[in-house]
Parts: sequence; C-alpha cells; structure tokens
Amino acid sequence: MKHATALLFFTLIVPSHTKHGKSEDNEKSASILKDALLLASTGTGDRSSRSRSKRHEPSAAAPPTPSLCFPFDLVSHAHVLEHDSFLPDASDGSPSPCHDPAGIALRKHLTRLASPSQCEASQQLVTDNVGYGFGSVLNSWVKPYMYAVDKGWSFWSPPLGSYADKGGFKGGVKGAGKTGGTGSGGGGGGRCGVDSMACWFRPLSECETAEELVGERKGCREGKNQRNPVSEPRGRPCVQKVIAENRSLNEYSLMHKKTNKEDGLPRSVPEAWRHKGHFWYVSQLLGQLLLHPNRDFDQVLLQAKRDAGWFAVGEGGNAERGVEPTGLRPLLSLHVRRGDSCNPEQEDSKKRRCEDLKAYMTKAVLPMAKKYGIKSIFLATDDEKTVKETKQWPEFNWLVVPGFERGEVKKSKWEANLRSGALDNFGEAQAALVDLLLMSEGDAFVGKFTSNLDRIAYSLLAASKGGLVPYISLDSKWCNDWGRNAGTSKFGTFFC
Repeated sequence: MKHATALLFFTLIVPSHTKHGKSEDNEKSASILKDALLLASTGTGDRSSRSRSKRHEPSAAAPPTPSLCFPFDLVSHAHVLEHDSFLPDASDGSPSPCHDPAGIALRKHLTRLASPSQCEASQQLVTDNVGYGFGSVLNSWVKPYMYAVDKGWSFWSPPLGSYADKGGFKGGVKGAGKTGGTGSGGGGGGRCGVDSMACWFRPLSECETAEELVGERKGCREGKNQRNPVSEPRGRPCVQKVIAENRSLNEYSLMHKKTNKEDGLPRSVPEAWRHKGHFWYVSQLLGQLLLHPNRDFDQVLLQAKRDAGWFAVGEGGNAERGVEPTGLRPLLSLHVRRGDSCNPEQEDSKKRRCEDLKAYMTKAVLPMAKKYGIKSIFLATDDEKTVKETKQWPEFNWLVVPGFERGEVKKSKWEANLRSGALDNFGEAQAALVDLLLMSEGDAFVGKFTSNLDRIAYSLLAASKGGLVPYISLDSKWCNDWGRNAGTSKFGTFFC
C-alpha cells in the first residue's frame, strides 16, 4: 500500500479557536505534525489506539485475514456520495489491513480536544437529543460535533433523552435480548443511571466528570441566533449548548459544498482534512462517538457474539478469549430493515420500499458472495420472519443475535413506540448499538442507505477498517446531512 507522503501533513494544525495561547497552539501543531510524519513513514505511533478494544478497531498487527479493504487514498473521496455500490476486484485491495495515517492523526487531535489541561466551562459543548428514531438521533450529533471541532472545544457524550434508562422497563416487551446483563447494559432494572451515551461508551471528554464543572453540566440556554448556535453567557461562564436542529449548523451541511465551485471539496470539513472528503470526515467523527465501548458494554458485545455463534464458524475459535475461528471471514454485514419501514407512510416519507430477504439475496448478497468468496453473514434485522427465511440459503453461516424484539410491535412507527412506552427504549437503543458495532466488524456490506442505521454502519466499517470495503445499497447513495432534504433514492429525495 502506498502511504501518504510527508507533504500531506503540512497543513495538519490545531484550530486557532482554542483557549490556549499561540505558543501552546504551535506546540500542539508540531506534535500532530510529528505524529503524522512518523505514521506516514513507519505506520506506528498511534498511542491512543492501544487501549481500544481490538474487536472494534483492528490494528496493523492483527492476524492476517482475507483483506477486502481499499485504502481511502486509492478511491475518490466522493465515491460513496456518487455511487450506490463499490465492487472492486479483490486483487486491487490492500494485501494486509488498511492503514489510514490521516485518520490516526485526526483521532489524536480529537483526543487532545477531549483532554485539555484545564476544563474551562466556556470551552465545553453539549448538545440535545432530538427524540426521533435512534439512527436519526445518532446522525443528529454529527453537526454539533463538527461545530465543537471547529471551535477547538471538548464535545461531551450526548444525552439519551427518551432513551435513558428509567429504572427498568415496566412494559411487556424488552429490546435488550440475551445481551442483557450487568453494569451499563442489559435487560434488567437499574442498568444505567446516567443520561448520557457514557452508559455504553467511554466518556467523549475528560471534562464531563470534572469536579470544577459540577453544577454547570446542564449547559447555557441554547442559542437562538441564526449566526451563532450557542448562547453568549451572562455572568459566570457555563458549559455551552447547541441544539441539533439549530439552522446555523447548516454551515456544516453536505449541500454546502454545492457552492464550492473552485475545487469541489466540502467546506464542512476542516481545511487540514478537506481533501479527504465529507464521507471520510463524518466517518471519523462517528467512529470517535461509537467505536470505543466501555468495559461493561464490551462484555455485552462479546456475549452477543457468543450468542450469535460468532466463534463456532470453522476451527480454532475461542468464545472466552474472543478469538475468531478460521473460516469466519470474509464476513458480510447485512441489514434488512422491515418493521415500521414497511408502513406506507414511512415508504413515502423516507423514499424507500420494503422488501423481503429474497430481494436482498438476489440483488446483492449472492452476486457479492460469488465475487468475494463470502460464506458467513452477520444479519441485523428487526423482523423475525426474515430470520426464519435464512434457512432457504443453508450454504451460508448465518450469525444472528437472538432475543431481540422482532415481532409485531416493531411494525409501529419507532417514534410512536418511543413515546407510548410500548417498547423498552433503553433496551432498543442498546440492541441497535449491538447490531451497529457487530456490523462494523464485517468485510463487506449490503443494506439500504435510505436507512440512518445503514449509513452509520458503513461509516463505522470504513472508520474501523481504515478504508472502503465492498458495498451495495439497494436504493440510494450514502449521505449525511441531518435535517436537510439532501438524500436521493430511486424513489425521490429524503432527509438524511
């Protein structure tokens, strides 16, 4: 693989909006440049990644497996925005796991923003929870995160809102399934008493638990100024807050690049990484949000793998130690969403069509499996009928997490279930996260990019692999522009 040259990193600088003086900014810039140059020349030096779960961010030292990873620099930065599939010859991919020096440098920068020398309230940013479907909620946090990075602020783990654990589910349907357990995840009562994504992931900022900010954590009243999404503090400084639906965040819109006639590069991406494109940048931010499970959730994910039969495909697998067996890979991540997406209202508003497993198999899975020698499929679905239909293709090793709610109640609109209490909201959020993180470990992807979860799943795949992997979207190209009608499917435009 051709590593990026040193020249690529001469513009990797810390934004000038930070609270530090110029000399400290220069020191940080020099540090990032030094790390980037070291990575480009040796492929080592990512100290921050050593403590991460190896299952969610494979390193170059991982055991060799059939690689279907294609380095970002070998593919157009706008490919996923312009095409509904990516099916290169396997021989054109990286002979070993991909290496993304720019991604490592950006993650180191984000880690520095999250670990300031002093936790000043005016340099912190919190956002809200829009209270829609969980995939939409996750995507709604991308633009606030972009705003924080632009300002050089620490972005805090977003709130759960309607998905917060209310002391245990009292209704008749649970969503956590067999992945339930102790600590931050599970199907029982008292699972997590924090209204934060830190229920499942490591805190996004070290300042979230800083003693000096106790009493400041609710944040300033959100700004109403269309030119400034946060409030100017009155009196003592407070933790800044921006709501995801603030129109001033349109500055970070995918559509904003349409005004960019000079180079076609998105102004929504900081200049240092603009040449990498919108997809790459969004994927890195989503990866920072969602690829670092805490200790409790890591155990939930490991148990989900055991329950799905992840370690029973082939020989040499060890469920206790999390060792994958030979014969598992290449592994296809397949998401078949039916449930409320089969509702005519949803089909019209989301510009998608509800299809059964046979349609996915015929149009995408079988051709892809033939091309890349795929024998194992991780299936994420909200429909029990789809799980039963897998028996029609016994030539594949089907991996499905058992126990998730996939019955009739899922056919009601997600937002309606969220407000009515028909589902265990916390458990449903956890189930979605389990599916997302397990899909992020695949080697190829099939789904529909009209779905928020599918677009996030592919972004996490790319971020964790360090490059693109083969994909087929049955209905649209990838997009990420929350709150704007920027997506285009075969059936019309949709909010993405």
